[in-house]
Amino acid sequence: MQGSLLYSTDLFRHSTMQRMAGHLATLLASVVAAPNARISHLELMDPAERELVVRGFNNTAAPYPADACIHNLFEAAAAKVQALSCALLPVPSVLCTCWFQQLYFTLQLLVVLLAIEC
Repeated sequence: MQGSLLYSTDLFRHSTMQRMAGHLATLLASVVAAPNARISHLELMDPAERELVVRGFNNTAAPYPADACIHNLFEAAAAKVQALSCALLPVPSVLCTCWFQQLYFTLQLLVVLLAIEC
């Protein structure tokens, strides 16, 4: 079987269309192999692409400090964002500082309410 794809090059890259054509070929082969199968059970990706999507893109493991509680990590991240956000403003912003102080105090209240101890 032969076919062609007509698409807008302003919207899609050639590599994207090649991948979509590959999906169509895989889907058609899957239909031929199992004509009575439900659509949800048919393959769309070849085994290599499925492995990449399921395992490769989801391999997001990152080191996590075992000696820190989540609220301490959140405080540290908020402090970094505060410094960066306020530094990007043309004039030092009292509102920016106040917002992060409010966030900090809300976090402290949450820690007390949840009785988190480190």
